[in-house]
Amino acid sequence: HALVVTALALPVAVAMRAAPEEIAFGTSDHLATCAQLRWPEWNFAGQAVALAGLAFSAFIAADTVISLLHGLASADFVAHHVAFLAAGLLIRGHCMLPFNAAALLSMEASTPFLNTALLLRNRGARYARVV
Repeated sequence: HALVVTALALPVAVAMRAAPEEIAFGTSDHLATCAQLRWPEWNFAGQAVALAGLAFSAFIAADTVISLLHGLASADFVAHHVAFLAAGLLIRGHCMLPFNAAALLSMEASTPFLNTALLLRNRGARYARVV
């Protein structure tokens, strides 16, 4: 999920640095797709961020439920996921702040590296450095 979300959000975050304020920090009345009819040239950017936000929120929700069901979730894990899910649903549910959303979603690029570090840490002396 992280690569898909990053591939959708990062180009939009870069492009929206040059966008007018009413676009970068605006909203859309079309909640299903976050379509931008007032600024058609920015329509794809808004919809890409909306899709990335939907994918991110769905993953976070599923990850939280699965981790809770299998006893893998600590209190800080649940707090972290609930906070991000609330932010994701708020931004996506109101189709607002596309630049902020794109910038925040672009940080998912670090997830594969974090997952690798979590997999390899505390493996003990008997494990090799390479998986």
